[in-house]
Amino acid sequence: MQDSSSMPVALVVSGDSYKSAFFKRTLKGLFYVIGANDSFTAVDWLKSVHASLVIIDEKSLATTWPILADHIRKLSGYREIPLLLITNNLKKNFLVQAMNMGISDFINEPFDADEIFQRILVSTQSKPVTKKVTMLTKKFKKNHVAIPRKLSLPQRFVITEDAIKEIATVQKKHQSLCLLLIEVDDFKKMVDEIAHGEEKLGKYIEQNLKGHCRNLDVILPQGGGRFLMMLPNTSHRAAMAIAETVREAFQKSKFQDKGRSFSVSLCIGLVSLDKHSALSKTAYDQFDSLLVKVDKALGKAKHKVKKIA
Repeated sequence: MQDSSSMPVALVVSGDSYKSAFFKRTLKGLFYVIGANDSFTAVDWLKSVHASLVIIDEKSLATTWPILADHIRKLSGYREIPLLLITNNLKKNFLVQAMNMGISDFINEPFDADEIFQRILVSTQSKPVTKKVTMLTKKFKKNHVAIPRKLSLPQRFVITEDAIKEIATVQKKHQSLCLLLIEVDDFKKMVDEIAHGEEKLGKYIEQNLKGHCRNLDVILPQGGGRFLMMLPNTSHRAAMAIAETVREAFQKSKFQDKGRSFSVSLCIGLVSLDKHSALSKTAYDQFDSLLVKVDKALGKAKHKVKKIA
């Protein structure tokens, strides 16, 4: 276990477990390395701790790394930190785009530990390459962050890279967007009565929800009988109609398991982002704000014994 109280933090954003493990080994003793499988989790980490170094895997975040890099540069205290991109794309226009989005330098595969140290040194404008560990430790000493040994980041929502891309597109095109947070009533009770209940019931609900989706809609299972539906280019009134249709469809159907029938009723929270909402927020901040609001809307619907709020 690394002594987190005496090291700066490095955040590695990659969905590739091999790459994450490589950087944890390579930077061990120099950084307290935190891994994030996706960009939304990475943003949550950056709100919790101050990272002295961020490494982004372009392959894992093929569509959202520019959005993430730009967002990081806009966060307080992250304007000048080293922001490295793992990529084998050496085309000039790609490299120029990456630098315009805030990337400091690039790491190419196959990895070489000495080259990585050099990239970090170059990005921090340190000239000598020798005695790299001592120099880097001094360089980042002022940025030490004390991290609990068993720190775990609570994740209330499971968000995919496609979801981040979708909300960024909505913002760029000045379109409307609605979120539905759907929760199955008495989900735990039903699960306890069915073998492999959470898996079976979860698949049944997701498949039925997909039957009410358009090609542009996105469904994000959240676990515990909760599902998030993203409805791009949809007005609040239209989203309300969709929510009511979904609720009534489930009410009329039955979940069958080994000769037993279960009624499935839903509670739904609804929130909308209209075309005229402030665009000063990044996609991550805007999404985070919507998630908080839709969670409250679901709570309101449950509290007032409504089905949609």
